[in-house]
Amino acid sequence: MLGGSNPFFSPHGDVLNATASSIDDAYKLVNECKNRGRNTVAAKRYPEALELYSKAISVLSQFVADTSQATQGPGLENQQTQADQNKLTSELAVLYSNRSLVRLQMNDLTSALQDATTATCYDDIYVKGHWRLGQAAMALKDYETAVSAFRKALQLEPQNKALFVELQKAEQQQIQQQNQQQVKIHDTSTNTDLHSPTPRLEDEQKSDPSPINHQTEGGGTGTRAETGGKETEEDNLLFSSSEHVRGYKLVNGKKTSFFHHEQTEKEKLLIGDIAPKRIDAATTPTTTHVMESTSSSTMVSAWNKAGTWEERDLTQVAITSLSDTLRQCTYTLPPGVAFAGSIIRVTNLSQLQSTKEGGTTHASIATVRGKKRLIFEFTVTVHWELLLIDEEEKPMGTSTTSSTNICKGSLTFPDVDGTHELGQGYDTSDYIVDKDTPSHAKFILERFVRDGGLRTILEQAMDQWIVQLRDSN
Repeated sequence: MLGGSNPFFSPHGDVLNATASSIDDAYKLVNECKNRGRNTVAAKRYPEALELYSKAISVLSQFVADTSQATQGPGLENQQTQADQNKLTSELAVLYSNRSLVRLQMNDLTSALQDATTATCYDDIYVKGHWRLGQAAMALKDYETAVSAFRKALQLEPQNKALFVELQKAEQQQIQQQNQQQVKIHDTSTNTDLHSPTPRLEDEQKSDPSPINHQTEGGGTGTRAETGGKETEEDNLLFSSSEHVRGYKLVNGKKTSFFHHEQTEKEKLLIGDIAPKRIDAATTPTTTHVMESTSSSTMVSAWNKAGTWEERDLTQVAITSLSDTLRQCTYTLPPGVAFAGSIIRVTNLSQLQSTKEGGTTHASIATVRGKKRLIFEFTVTVHWELLLIDEEEKPMGTSTTSSTNICKGSLTFPDVDGTHELGQGYDTSDYIVDKDTPSHAKFILERFVRDGGLRTILEQAMDQWIVQLRDSN
């Protein structure tokens, strides 16, 4: 039983009850669980996704101990087994990271943190594992762990702007939490002092019934009644026996906050004059980002003459180049399968926009202290078409193009962004097949569009696009 439900009554009972006798069968079963898991997460059916990822983890975990023992042998065989072990642990890191995301969405925060931690243990250089760990820690208000996780992820992916923002948020929350803890400690010590035997102001007044003397304007002394009941400036300088716990102290004869600090002459020489200055509107620079030419002919914004950060928009260039690259992708069904020789081609692209809120496209090249970093984040939906060719029924030199043998559909890649690791594939969602598609072709489409074939060609093309975009800028 997985995820708290009976797998026999689950819509995914076929894979939840399946077993794998070999590592190859295990990977096939895991890939099916992952594909279904992505779709259920996209549909926000998180309990189903939890079952699927838990099943995939269970299937692969049974092979970890076997491969670990096999790596103890000598020679080339040991090297191959070590490669299998690395592949296995990397796959487990991805699965635990995905399950952490699901549990975070289900508000099972402690389990989400545990899964993310396990992911980083299996693969310490997996960026999304540390990212999920930071997200789970933030939800639990464990800001120290969150800061550490985001810093590690940013070290692995320094050009990731979204990670930089996450780290800033975590650091701000950590500072606020530390300040609140300091205030609580101060309040605790204050309450302790209040219960000490120090007499209160009221007690002092009762023990000394004589009127309080004040210096009058004429230089003499008088009671409060003699000064008209008004509190003079010198009254404010007097301390009662309880005011030491209220954060007051005397500085240069004036009563001020306990945290007030007067600079020494040595400090003034070191720091200089830090008093606020009046801004002269006539000499204040405008906020327009005027580009100025430097001696090296590079363009630097007027607001960034220090050269620590410069960002150039590449959105339109990225959209055009990505569109041109993907539109050229085709895949021919291999020999030995039904409709061998049939060609799947890309017919159109849509939803080429950022995955961030607001849906605006974004791609830019940032120069940070002399180093260039590519920043981008897109979602792209690929529309495809397959013309079925049956070699046994097709007359010599002819081809059929009736609507009954044309298959159409679309496949969405939601996370084409700077966190992607080349060669690791891309997540997909919203796999759609036209309702008029022949039923006997749906298995072929699942195998060579949804799970491989055209999808693999598209993933390789997007990897190549990322490399070219980096090199050309």
